[in-house]
Amino acid sequence: MPPVDPWIGPRGSAVERVLAVVRDRAPVTRPELARLTGMSISGIRPLVAQLLADGRLVERDAPADGRRPGRPGTLLEPAVPAGIVLGLDFGHAHVAVAAADLGGRRLGWQSFAVDVDHRADAALDKAAELAAVVLDRAARSTDEVARVVAGVPGPVDRAGRMRSNTIVSSWWGLAIADEVAARLGVDAADVDVENDAQLGALGERAAGAAAGCDDFVYVKASHGLGAGLVLRGEPYAGANGLTGELGHTVVDTDGALCRCGSRGCLETVVAIERVRDRIRFVTGSDLVAPLGEVVAVPAARRIVLEAGRVLGRTLADVANLLDPQCIVLGGELAEAGEALVEGVGESIGRFAAVADVQVVLGTLGSEAQVIGATALAAERARAAAWSAQSA
Repeated sequence: MPPVDPWIGPRGSAVERVLAVVRDRAPVTRPELARLTGMSISGIRPLVAQLLADGRLVERDAPADGRRPGRPGTLLEPAVPAGIVLGLDFGHAHVAVAAADLGGRRLGWQSFAVDVDHRADAALDKAAELAAVVLDRAARSTDEVARVVAGVPGPVDRAGRMRSNTIVSSWWGLAIADEVAARLGVDAADVDVENDAQLGALGERAAGAAAGCDDFVYVKASHGLGAGLVLRGEPYAGANGLTGELGHTVVDTDGALCRCGSRGCLETVVAIERVRDRIRFVTGSDLVAPLGEVVAVPAARRIVLEAGRVLGRTLADVANLLDPQCIVLGGELAEAGEALVEGVGESIGRFAAVADVQVVLGTLGSEAQVIGATALAAERARAAAWSAQSA
C-alpha cells in the first residue's frame, strides 16, 4: 500500500491537496506550503517535485529581500492553462470589451459609446465588433476563448435574465447569454451574465482600491446607481442574484419619477446627469468638462457635496446592516473626487449608529467593470480546466 500521512491521507490525495492549496494561496514558498497543509518540509518536497515534473506547478525566484541575507527562495504557482477569456461591460451609455489570458493578464481593450438601455441589439452588435478588434490586435482567435463574462446595468438573476422591464427596457425578455454567444461565435454554456456593479466590485478587488479587503461595498454611480457586495472574501449576489439595486431605494416618496416606475428613487437625485443638470443650472453655463475639473467651481462643489450626503444617507443604512470594512465609490460621479467622499462620509458619520467604515475612491475608473469581468472569467476558466485535469 502507498504510504499514508496521518493528516493528509494516501499519497495520491496528498498531491492533490498540495496542488489545491497552491491554487488557492499562490504564490507560496515550500515552508509556507508545509505550514498551510500541516505537513513537514521533507514530506512536501517530493510532492512538489512530482507536480513540477507533471507541469501542474511552476516556480520562480522570489523578489530579493534586503532584510534577509543569502539567495532568495522560490515561489510556487499553479501552471496557467492555455486559452483566453473575454470580458464585456455594457454600461448605460457605453460598451467595453477586454481580452485576457487565463492568468488574468490583459491582452487588449476597446470601448465605444452607445445607448445600451434602449438599443440592446446595437449594443450587442458593437460588443461583437469590439471583440473582433481586440482579438485581432492580440493575434488570438475565437477558438481560443474559454470563457466570457458579460456585465449588464440592471437586475440580472442567476439564469442571466433581466428581471426588470423598465430599468433597461430593451433587454427585457432577451436570453442574454445566447445573444452574446451567437454574435461572438462561442458556446452559450461558456457565457456568464452578471450585474455590472458586482463586476466593478471584483475589478476593484483584483487590481484597485479594494485589494486585500474581504468585506466591502462598491458603488457604481453613473447614469444609473448600483452596488456590488463582497462579504467574507466572496461576492454576494443574494438568493436570486439580484442584490445591489441601490439606486432604486426610495428617498422621497413625492420626488421625481424614476425609470423603474417609482418616485423619488436615489437615482433621481444622484445619477450623473441629475448632478450635471443642477451644476449647469447654478453656474448658468453648459459645462461639459470632466467632473473633476468642474468641482473647482465653488457652486459645483456644493452640489457634489450635497449629492454625496444624499448617497451617504442610504449608505449609512447599508453600513449599519453589513458592517463593511470599506465603501468604494466608482462610476462617473466618483470623478468628482474628494468632494464626493466628503459628502458621503459626513452622512455615514451622522447616520450610521455603530459602523466604522472607510470611504474611498475607486482607482480603476471606467475600466473597473471590464477588469472585473475578465478576472471572473479567468477564475472560472481556470477552475474548469483544473477540474478537467483532475477528472
